[in-house]
Parts: sequence; structure tokens; C-alpha cells
Amino acid sequence: MPPFNIREFNSNIDQFGVAKQSHFDVIINTTPIVGIRNFDAAPTMGDQLRLRCEAAEFPGLQVATMDAKIYGPLQKVAYAGMYTDVSFSFIMSNNMREKRFFEEWMNSIIGNRSSDRGSSNGLNSFNIGYHKNYSTDIVIRQFAPAPESHMQKAVYECRLYDAFPTTVAPISLNRGTDDVHRLNVVLTYRHWETVNMWKDGQLAVGHNPSNWFTRNAGLLGTIAGVVAARLPPNSARNIGTPGKVPDLISFLK
Repeated sequence: MPPFNIREFNSNIDQFGVAKQSHFDVIINTTPIVGIRNFDAAPTMGDQLRLRCEAAEFPGLQVATMDAKIYGPLQKVAYAGMYTDVSFSFIMSNNMREKRFFEEWMNSIIGNRSSDRGSSNGLNSFNIGYHKNYSTDIVIRQFAPAPESHMQKAVYECRLYDAFPTTVAPISLNRGTDDVHRLNVVLTYRHWETVNMWKDGQLAVGHNPSNWFTRNAGLLGTIAGVVAARLPPNSARNIGTPGKVPDLISFLK
């Protein structure tokens, strides 16, 4: 094998580019979730979360193994797949709508609703809900520039099945700062799979630049700009950090 060649490396980067952490989109299908109330007003909660999602992650995958010995040394063999939970961060609106939504979602799971206590409608407080009533599918997509245009196209799509939240992180309050509230949520799911978007080295039909991410790039930039403008001028925690607001702004310009 020939030694590492910097020219070949640069040529490869020029030809295929690099995947950027800020080029993503998250779609949470809120329709199947039973029992979530007061979130029908426009924008729909699915669109609201899509706009406000500042950070996300593609799920990982582990293969659980066990030791087996038939002849010779011990050998590890697989016996199950283990799916890791995923985390999301949302920029919160001034009416805390995102927090209220996830609280309602989690309360529909554990039955923690004060309005249901002592009611005669059969919904008793702290009764665990049915899995099919509180789980839904989530799509996470990676985007890349389309060489034939100035638009973005989805190049990778991961779908989480039967997902629901397990943790809504506490939110700190502090009179000494003007920082923006962010809601951090952890979701679990049954399994995930990658949607095959490529055929013979090309994007499959149906995955073209006419997607939600492309159509709303300007709106995303506006939201990110408003948030960034309110950050302290010396706030180093977002500068140069992939997936944070300033990176999103520079990407969308």
C-alpha cells in the first residue's frame, strides 16, 4: 500500500466534501400521541419542534456478546442488539410551549394529571398509559449541498420507531444572566433503521432539494439570528461549537 498522499487527500475532500453537524433536520410525528391537549394552534407542535431543535444526535448501536467455548479459546458471539437513547435540545419560545408539550407527553405516559384526579371518565391519576398511545416515530436527516443548485438535499435519513421521552432535564433560572432557555430531552425507542436514499451512487427519487429544510432555511436563519443577538457578546460557549446557534447562522447565510 502506498504511503499517505496529501494531494490525494485534498482531492478527495474537494470531490466529496465533509458532512457538517449543523446540517440536520428532526421530524417528530406528534399525530399518534394520545392525550396531548391544547397544542392544535398554528404552528403545529411538530413544525414548532422542527424549527426550534438546536442540537440532536444520530443513534448509536451496540452488539451484545457472550463468551462461548466449544473448542479452543473462548470466543465472543452476538446474542442481541442494544439501541442507545438519543438526546435533543430545543430553543424555547417565550411562552414555554416546548416544555409544556413534553410535560404533557410524559404525563400521558405516567398518568400524572391533576385534572384527572377524582374524575369519572376512567382516567385515574398515575395509571400508566398504553405504549401504542404514547409512542411515535421520529426522523433525523442529514443534509448536504446539491451540486446542481444552491439548495440542500437530504443525503442520510434515520428513522426511530416507537419513540417516547424518558427524561426532561431541569431548567436553571438565574437573575444574573440573559441566556436563552434550552430544553434538553432524552428519548428512547424500540429500534431504528437507516432509510436507503441512494441507488447506484445517486440519491433515490423523492429525496430532492424540494424539502422542508430547504424551504425554511431562511426562517431558521431568522430564528437563529434573533437568539444569537441576545447572547452575551463574550459568550464563548456557543462560538465554534458544532450544532450551536452561531454555526447555524454561518451555515444558513
